[in-house]
Amino acid sequence: MDEFTRDDLHKLSTQQDAHLLSLYLPTETAGPQVRQNRIRFKNAVDEAEQLLHTRNAPALQQQLEELRNWEADDDWWQHQSQGLAVFCDGEQIRRWRIPQEVDQICHLGERFHVAPLCQLLQNDGKFYVIAVSQNKVRLFSGAKTGMQELDSSSLPHDLESALNIDEYVSSLQHHSGSGAGDHAMFHGHGGSDPDVRKKDEIRQYFQHINRSLPRYLSETDAPLVFAGVDFLFPIFRETCEYDGLHDEPIKGNPDELSASEVHEKAWRMMEPVFSEKRQQVLERYGDSLSKNLASDDFETVYQAAQFGRVDTLLLQQGVHLWGQIDEGGELHTHDSPQEADADLLNAALVETLRHSGKVFFYNPDALSNTAAAIMRYEA
Repeated sequence: MDEFTRDDLHKLSTQQDAHLLSLYLPTETAGPQVRQNRIRFKNAVDEAEQLLHTRNAPALQQQLEELRNWEADDDWWQHQSQGLAVFCDGEQIRRWRIPQEVDQICHLGERFHVAPLCQLLQNDGKFYVIAVSQNKVRLFSGAKTGMQELDSSSLPHDLESALNIDEYVSSLQHHSGSGAGDHAMFHGHGGSDPDVRKKDEIRQYFQHINRSLPRYLSETDAPLVFAGVDFLFPIFRETCEYDGLHDEPIKGNPDELSASEVHEKAWRMMEPVFSEKRQQVLERYGDSLSKNLASDDFETVYQAAQFGRVDTLLLQQGVHLWGQIDEGGELHTHDSPQEADADLLNAALVETLRHSGKVFFYNPDALSNTAAAIMRYEA
């Protein structure tokens, strides 16, 4: 599947042009509903064509024809995640299948609409799971609403080939006379730890994995959850240099677990972690408000974001604020989108990211206004 990185977000959020097209749609991953994916996509492209009807953007019009060709790609449509994001700038088309449910959005403006993707990369819900057994190593990227398996070609393939487990198990059985029980030990059904020599070999193997992880995790500080049998986790923890390794593993042999099953087990661990972090940000916001270092007046927030004063932006999830910014910098908001309108919350988000700020999303009832911000310094 596709991995969306901070570098991708930076490129999207800093790009500005007269006509930038952003498309989002929810996608199905299994069952008869998968057929809905192409229908939704066709509808989204039709909507984009309507938006472009009065604009002088021939390069984007040509790209829409390229998008229509995707409808015939049967294999690609059969391998979707929870959401799809597509961005067109007249020269390049970029697309990501993302492990997060999204609303269907068609946005044409001077900036890309990046708010849904931002949630994947901020300290607000993204995590990874590395699942290790004797048979394979799998790496997953997850969020609250779902998980997808990443291309693991840069990781070692399995423990068996590296450690010659079959020979080791045979040796254990010969010396113990306990038959299949020791073989089950590696699959998480009990038994004693491997001997010192075998631990050293496993440690070397995990060092190999550790050296490969930066190819996937170098641009993030998201939590990493280990999934595997009990005795492997302490050895992995010794060798893993990634700061975000979670203290508690998913125990047991992960080979038979689907991505959704891995997600269910991992999210039970991650949900309280992210909830606590969001609560800490709310408490910090309240403290900053009392020191005149915070605001929930949107015009103040947006202007502060433009000048790099916003350290942390708090947004209501799933909410839009449609309007325009005139040449004098004054904001004009509308209850529903008008021609040439932009989502001003997205504009504030982009400005915050451009100046290395952080963004957190909250249920609408957690914030009194659509946006709030913690400032780096007073105006």
